[in-house]
Amino acid sequence: MKKFYALLLMVFAVAMGVSAQTYYNGKLDVEMLSEKIADGMDARVSLSESADGTYVFKLPDFRITINETELPCGDIVIEGVTRTANATGFDLAGSVNDLSLAGGEIHAKVDLVGTETAEGAMDLAITVGWYTDYPDDLSATMPINVTFKGQRDAGVNVVEANGAAVRGAEGAIAVDGFAGRVNVYTVDGHLAASAQVDGEATISVAAGLYVVRAGEKAVKVVVK
Repeated sequence: MKKFYALLLMVFAVAMGVSAQTYYNGKLDVEMLSEKIADGMDARVSLSESADGTYVFKLPDFRITINETELPCGDIVIEGVTRTANATGFDLAGSVNDLSLAGGEIHAKVDLVGTETAEGAMDLAITVGWYTDYPDDLSATMPINVTFKGQRDAGVNVVEANGAAVRGAEGAIAVDGFAGRVNVYTVDGHLAASAQVDGEATISVAAGLYVVRAGEKAVKVVVK
């Protein structure tokens, strides 16, 4: 029954056009052939929720330096990333077998593993396996090891729903600009809280991921 409610909420959210994109600001380290080629480089990555409940990870404008020459590789995009709850937050994992970079000059297998705390601290290890003899040999790779450490951008946890601004806060969900009944559901379909709102309200809930319904619209928010 729990799975049924979770599926029902997901279908409802998709039908209502719900789309959540979260950004993380942090630092990037890159190592190739046991040599660090980037150290503490500013970076901004994102997770976008897909209709099937998985996520799309994006590291835009990835660059590596070879023989003191900077090579723009383009965007690292991994679809089908899973985000599984653990005791302190979430485990992240995903991969893509043939990612085209540098205008097709580089083809690679990319693996992503990492964690995100309930407070939004992200720690990722991204292995870019550069196929050195593509497409004849897909077993020989040159690993480019990328690590990202960052923090969820608090400003992006605000979603418009039916004219209301719904925001996940510390131990609560804040609603502004809405008059009517607001229901808060857990991801498995249980009603966690309900409040009659007249303009603005703060609804206390435990840390976690919730589906918030304000009028005819539903959005997902993260509470720290």
